[in-house]
Amino acid sequence: MLDSLPEQSSLRESDLWVCSSCIGDTFLKEKINEIGKIQKCFFCNTTDHSITIDELADDAVHAFERCAHPCNSPADKEAGVSPEIAVSQLLKSDKRIGEVAFRVLRQKYADYYIKELKWDVFDPSCLYKIAFTFVNMRSAYWDMACCSLKSKSRFFNEEVKKNLESIFKNIPPSALKTVRCDSDYRFFRARIANNEQHVCEILQRPIEQFGPPPLGNIFGGRMNPVGIPVLYTALEEDTALAEVRPHLDATVVIASLTPLRDVTLLDLTALGDYEIDESPFNPHMTEELCRLSFLQEFSKILSRPVNPAIDSIEYLPTQCVADYIANSFKPKVDGFICYSAMQQGGKNVIFFQDSLTIIGDDQPAISNVEFEDAKPWNPEDIDTYIVHYGPEIEQRQLYKEPVLRLINRDITIKKITGISYSYDNNAINWKDYIKP
Repeated sequence: MLDSLPEQSSLRESDLWVCSSCIGDTFLKEKINEIGKIQKCFFCNTTDHSITIDELADDAVHAFERCAHPCNSPADKEAGVSPEIAVSQLLKSDKRIGEVAFRVLRQKYADYYIKELKWDVFDPSCLYKIAFTFVNMRSAYWDMACCSLKSKSRFFNEEVKKNLESIFKNIPPSALKTVRCDSDYRFFRARIANNEQHVCEILQRPIEQFGPPPLGNIFGGRMNPVGIPVLYTALEEDTALAEVRPHLDATVVIASLTPLRDVTLLDLTALGDYEIDESPFNPHMTEELCRLSFLQEFSKILSRPVNPAIDSIEYLPTQCVADYIANSFKPKVDGFICYSAMQQGGKNVIFFQDSLTIIGDDQPAISNVEFEDAKPWNPEDIDTYIVHYGPEIEQRQLYKEPVLRLINRDITIKKITGISYSYDNNAINWKDYIKP
């Protein structure tokens, strides 16, 4: 390896060859391997796919303009580097290559930028820091599509269709989850009981009480419009409890469901579970970073709280997403996972119409349920529901073949003894009246 560069009189710096092995940036390395010529690299003496420093400068100029930011504050200057080092950081190369590339880059482009921008972008006396910065418009585009869905077109909305196709295109493999029927996976579903008698009714007919509502009596929700059934469940018992929004002193009955067959779920919380090889030389890098950033927040966007007074309108975007996943997403899935709006960090699972039917376990049918009050003189005693098994009772007509099994002995009953809230404080700015 040579320790010094040749004199300008013998060989121009712009004509020096640099091979792909001397460049650490993956995108640029692949480009050199694709378009480069087989030449002897000046910097490592290896014969390999190579480009000239002049060509390298053409690639580096746009990367430098996008990602090399002048250090203006004292704190930034402490971490700043010279422009030559900044170029070598962009290239992920030896310092010498950065020095040569910067000199050629400056010779070719400094006059243009000084003339057009009225300042020297490649000021050799300035310190720089390398950072990817971008304005993510994806959220704004989604919000505009949602407004269009609410106020312009409901059923044939091309703007919403394009957004959804872009969101669900080339999702990471980790976003498709298969829950095996022989696993310990459980889905939880909760019901608020009005009184002890209601608890007895729920326990006596758990399939009817925890299954989907009867056809013709399906109300709209966050993930379904009126008339289209889905089954709302949760991955955690506490999340199922929070989703029914129980009042203080309420009694909540929670059922545990297990899959009868393998079910495939689209995990919206994992859409952004992939990494990007960040390269300032990739012309599509900003677009890819914007998409990744949006996908990492998309499930949280879907779980944003809405005004109950206008939820029929505010639920349109989430209903549209659910409908797209159910009918247009490939491969076909049984449902999807999303963040809970009511339990921070909790996750809900929504099962579609072909996968929401519940059957009971292999225990005999429940014939009767009795309520027994706790004995007031025994502080360790608690209210108890006594379940009697008996002969089979007629089951309600099923939507489809059953997919979920309800385990009777896993049913739990919760008495709400306290409720907590999380909140943000808003400021009040008091201004004195100024007499006109």
